[in-house]
Amino acid sequence: MSLFIAQATGSIIVTDSPHRWCEIVAAGWMQSNRRPDQLPGLRSEIEQNEHLFLGNQWSIADVHSQGKARSYTILMQDVFRYLTANAHKGPKPNWEAQLPKRLRTSLAQTAKAIMQTGDLAQSARMKCVIPPGGIRDNSINRLLLMSSVDTYLEYIPIAFYIERPDPSQYKRAGLGDP
Repeated sequence: MSLFIAQATGSIIVTDSPHRWCEIVAAGWMQSNRRPDQLPGLRSEIEQNEHLFLGNQWSIADVHSQGKARSYTILMQDVFRYLTANAHKGPKPNWEAQLPKRLRTSLAQTAKAIMQTGDLAQSARMKCVIPPGGIRDNSINRLLLMSSVDTYLEYIPIAFYIERPDPSQYKRAGLGDP
């Protein structure tokens, strides 16, 4: 279902379900003909860093409405646009090379904004898959054709998996350990 919704709405997938992640990786692996992922520098940077997540929906809305996480949002929008146009235009090595640094800067700015909220924040590791040709499933494509959806993505360019941390890793943002 997540593949269908992501393709129909032109989105990416973010999941914390190990089962769903295995399905997504398998779909990407089968379509890529075992070629290496795109944007390896960005992928390794995403997987090596800790990411902070707020648990309070109002704090999340405040951080975003005040533009404090704008650099991260812009980075992900740029990556999405690049990956969806990449199949037609070809790779841009110089643009790809600057992505890890942009991610580090964005993560630092976003973490600072999250810590300033004073709400509970949880750090977690993320994995991502960026297969050449994207993530697609033939049965999903058939469903999209039969469902009268006029416009949809040909494939999902990128997917993220948030590894669930141990509940003892919760901490009060900016106040150290509880």
